[in-house]
Amino acid sequence: MRWTTAKPEATHLQYGYGQFDQIVQHAELRTEHEAVLTGLQRPHEYQYRIGQQHSGTMHFTKPFLCDTFFHYTPIAAFCDTDPGRAEPESPVERILADRRSRTGMCLVTGHADADTLLRYCRLGQMRFVVVDTDAERVIQLRETLRAKGVYGHQVSVHHVRDTAALPFVANWADLAVAVAPDSMVTREVKRMLRPDGGTALLLNPEPGMPIDDAELLGDGDSDRWYRHVRGALPGVGDWSHLYGTPDNSVFCG
Repeated sequence: MRWTTAKPEATHLQYGYGQFDQIVQHAELRTEHEAVLTGLQRPHEYQYRIGQQHSGTMHFTKPFLCDTFFHYTPIAAFCDTDPGRAEPESPVERILADRRSRTGMCLVTGHADADTLLRYCRLGQMRFVVVDTDAERVIQLRETLRAKGVYGHQVSVHHVRDTAALPFVANWADLAVAVAPDSMVTREVKRMLRPDGGTALLLNPEPGMPIDDAELLGDGDSDRWYRHVRGALPGVGDWSHLYGTPDNSVFCG
C-alpha cells in the first residue's frame, strides 16, 4: 500500500481479516509512505486503515477493503514427468524455461500428446489451451491429464470443429504452438496472439506455404521450427498504468 501525507509523519498501517491485528509501522518521518501486507490468503476480504498521530492520540482513517479474489497465479500442479529430462529440447521448451516468459496463456493446436503437455507444465506456469478436432483423442487427453493432476489447473482441452476457425476471441495468447499448420490455421493462430510480443511457433508447416513474416529457427532432419512475433497495434502509444485513470487510481470501474 502506498499513500501520501501533506506533512512528514511516521508510517502506521493496521490490517487484518475480521480484526486489525497486524501492524506495519516506520518511525522515520516522511510524506511518501509504503506498507507491505504479508501473509494474505486467497480468497479473502481484508481490511486496513491508516493511522496518524495527533496530540499524543492515534487517529485512524475509515477502513478500506483489500480483497484477494483477483489472484490469477495458477495453482501449482503436480507433474511426475521424468526429472532426468529437465533440459529444454525444443524452441517451445526453451521459451517456457525462460523465467521472463514462464507465465501467461499458451494456445496449442494440432496433435498434442500428454507427455509433451506434461513436460510443458513442468517447465513453467503458463496455462495451456489445447484444441483438437478428434473427439476421442480429446477424451483420452483429458483423462490422462486429469490423472496427472494438471487438467483444469494448468491445461484445458477443447474439441473444435475446425482449427482454422476457433471459437475464441482474438488477441489473448502470449504463446501459440501449431503442429503442421496450413495457411488457414496459421492465420487463425496469428489472430489469437496478443499484440506487441505474442509469439507463434510453427512446427513443420505445410510445404509451399508462404511464411515470409516468420524466422526459421532450425532445419534438422525432420523438424522445422518457425517463429512469428506479433508487433504492436497500428497507432498505439504507451500507457503506464493500464488499469488506472490518469490520476493513477487503482481501479477505474
